[in-house]
Amino acid sequence: MLLSLMSSILIPLVISLTISSLSVSSSSPGLITMEVKDFPFRNTSLPWDKRVDDLVSRLTLSEIQLQMARGGAGDKGGPAPAISRLGIGPYQWDTECLTGDAQAPGVATGFPTSIGMAASFE
Repeated sequence: MLLSLMSSILIPLVISLTISSLSVSSSSPGLITMEVKDFPFRNTSLPWDKRVDDLVSRLTLSEIQLQMARGGAGDKGGPAPAISRLGIGPYQWDTECLTGDAQAPGVATGFPTSIGMAASFE
């Protein structure tokens, strides 16, 4: 049970941090040092569980909390902060997407709500 819960939290975290780190490296190639490029969690040829274990072992408890807390800034909103020592840039995930992403300015997506789907049938 605990392993399943941890997997359901950590795998999306690794995916979002990997995407974030890739965007940093592509937008600022000089920002990422050779040492950062060599981290196993950035090696796409490794299995997910090895990458998750490596990344989580490198994060401090405070960094994990900030990455998981509503985009990293709690009630204030805003992106999860960068973790420059690991080559991870800021990342704005900010929503649970149950009915869509309402926080994306100009590009919000709305999904049908349960009551709306139920009302569409006779």
